[in-house]
Amino acid sequence: MDFSLHPAARMLSYFEALSRIPRPSGHEKKAADFIAAELEKHGVAYTRDGADNVFAVLPATAGREEEPAVLLQGHTDMVCEADEGVKWNVLEEGVSLRLDGDWLKGTGTTLGGDDGFTVAVMLAAASGAFPSHPKLELLFTTDEEVGLGGAQAFDCSQVTAKYLVNLDSEDEKEILVSCAGGAHIDLVERFPRMDFDGAALKLTLSGLAGGHSGADIHLGRKNAVSELASLLLKVADATRVNLASFSGGSKDNAIPRSASAVIAVTDTASAGRAAEEAAEALRRTLTPADAEMTFLVERVPAPEKMFSRKDSRLLCDFLSLLPYGVLEKNEEIDTVETSCNVGIVNTGEESVEIALLARSAAKKKLDNLLYVIEMLCVSYGAEMEVRSRYPAWDYLPGSKLCAAYADAYEQVAGRRPKVCGIHAGLECGIFKEELPHLDIISLGADIPDVHTPRERMSVSSCDRIWQALTLLFSRPI
Repeated sequence: MDFSLHPAARMLSYFEALSRIPRPSGHEKKAADFIAAELEKHGVAYTRDGADNVFAVLPATAGREEEPAVLLQGHTDMVCEADEGVKWNVLEEGVSLRLDGDWLKGTGTTLGGDDGFTVAVMLAAASGAFPSHPKLELLFTTDEEVGLGGAQAFDCSQVTAKYLVNLDSEDEKEILVSCAGGAHIDLVERFPRMDFDGAALKLTLSGLAGGHSGADIHLGRKNAVSELASLLLKVADATRVNLASFSGGSKDNAIPRSASAVIAVTDTASAGRAAEEAAEALRRTLTPADAEMTFLVERVPAPEKMFSRKDSRLLCDFLSLLPYGVLEKNEEIDTVETSCNVGIVNTGEESVEIALLARSAAKKKLDNLLYVIEMLCVSYGAEMEVRSRYPAWDYLPGSKLCAAYADAYEQVAGRRPKVCGIHAGLECGIFKEELPHLDIISLGADIPDVHTPRERMSVSSCDRIWQALTLLFSRPI
């Protein structure tokens, strides 16, 4: 693609090159190899650790040596989601990038703007694209999307910066000054199986909008797992239901767009009517974003085993009662404070595995939410493990960095950015905990619908952010 006429030309070219590299969470080695090769090409000193984090130091331009250093930071991994029917080997294939007007998009897949945007900005900086700047430290982390693992593994003693610009936001009109902490939670329900008895029906709920389980949770989008569990309870009220399998979602940090269940019934007509009535009631509650929801009931070959009627009811009760959505808001900075997402459900031989992501900007409220989930597990006989937990990033009034960037952005775009928090986990929380002296902001280009195949990145927005950063670095903060 030809980006030569754009202010962010070098950054956009790096983004295109990075898009060819497969980089799902846990498999960022190829991306780290690419970054290291580019740094070596431009003579930039760097270190690389066992987690494939890459940390580089770009000396200040002439006359700027005495100014405080600035750390630029973002992650190399991406969420890999594809439309139904799209075959994508995420370990071997990059993104098939296309330009649609002002928007860079994948082809039936997530784009990787979250957080390829950051990687591209930092590589452009390393190549000398900022004409004047203080000392810049560049940190490329890994495993952000599955628990901020790279940031947690990074040795922060290498950092000398006073300021941190995290580039992992998706709305150019905002400066983020706080983020939620979170906990990844694994639940297991264990049930014995019995021989399958009855007619087999498969119920599939699909076509929901989904989205980021933090940044989009306030939009009122339906969770396919929670809704299908509630729907199955309506069917169980009308006729005997034995659950053979239940599956939905693929990431705990993405709102499930689809879910399906195979059940045994003795009265297919009653089951079908109850299911369609429940689906129609659900349709009446959908937001416009979820209006493409589809619901399908079909006869399928009978599997060998099923759960008992009692255990089937217990599981659907449990899934429908697990906290989902916005639980509390912080009106002061107009953001969600506490939420939970039921992200993944899979049926094993004699178990059902469930993955949740709980978030809160307040440690005590996250503790309370974990206690509620634990008590539900006690009541329903489920096992619970908190796989990983990460800290929040608290709002710091009077940030010099925030004011300086707001001035630069206003000079470029002609409008003042909104200062706010985000209800999502950012690596900023980990760095603030390790380096409490840091003055931190998070910003980024317009990248709507991250974590879904509708993800896209505005080229003109990239231009404005690049110009604002160039202006920010051109003068002392």
